[in-house]
Amino acid sequence: MLPVRFGWRASVAVSAGFAATAGLASAALLGLAGLPATGGLTAAAAVALAALGLGSLAYAHRVMLADERESEAHHAISHVVRGYVLLHLGEACAFAPRLVGPALLYAALFEVALALRPERTQI
Repeated sequence: MLPVRFGWRASVAVSAGFAATAGLASAALLGLAGLPATGGLTAAAAVALAALGLGSLAYAHRVMLADERESEAHHAISHVVRGYVLLHLGEACAFAPRLVGPALLYAALFEVALALRPERTQI
């Protein structure tokens, strides 16, 4: 995590820049995998995972801007971690369609682990 040296909003802006760059890179990877041309359920699953990841990243940054208390940052951080996990699962599925089932299982288990963690602020 970036130190909040230049203020909360500046740190969120830099983080949003990294997230946007990740989104552009992911879109390029999905294009390289030929997903727009292939179609099908596997392609839809890969795109859906990546899109959910990007959505989670966008939501996280909205939360960060709405609540500047560092004591509550864990909520947004959990969405950032979720976003990157889903984004990379989508990319993996784009290049290895056989991973769609395991990726969906992994995403579900990630949510279970997140829900069952003993300390809500620990992520």
